Amino acid sequence: MFSLLGLRSQPFWTSPNNHTSSGDAKDRVAYGDEYVAEVVEKLEGSFEDIRREYLSAVMGISDGEKAINTKLLEGDYDVGGAGGSEHSGALHKGTWDWHSYVQNGVRKDGFKELCPKTAEAVDGLGSKLFTTPFSFAFFSTLHPRSSIEPHASAMNLRLRVHLPLIVPGE
Repeated sequence: MFSLLGLRSQPFWTSPNNHTSSGDAKDRVAYGDEYVAEVVEKLEGSFEDIRREYLSAVMGISDGEKAINTKLLEGDYDVGGAGGSEHSGALHKGTWDWHSYVQNGVRKDGFKELCPKTAEAVDGLGSKLFTTPFSFAFFSTLHPRSSIEPHASAMNLRLRVHLPLIVPGE
């Protein structure tokens, strides 16, 4: 669809192991790409706040199963609209929810109110990532017995960073 000449396009930018010959942890991300490493480092540094706000604003829980929040973010995943053809119904099976802060480059009302530290972390990444119609930042929830097929975008204009907040079996 769109392509920025000279920009690498590959499905995984993270090194297959967390150890490099130089011993520098930044080398494990994007094979030494400083900008991507900085983005990942900032998000990982906000992990606890982001996870806490996700549990509260999406799941309505804190400290295990105790309900604390009656006002929740509404899901906004749209098979036909949000991401275009790459998000067709064949992409996933089961239930997959999105709760967007940035959708098509536009910040959604209400997210910052319920997730101020997450919004601050995303906004702190700089304007390069979230000012185009191709920009998204969202909580993604894959429900039990659901799956997402491996996929890539039809363009190299997106940097996808996944920050796992809850990983079953850990």
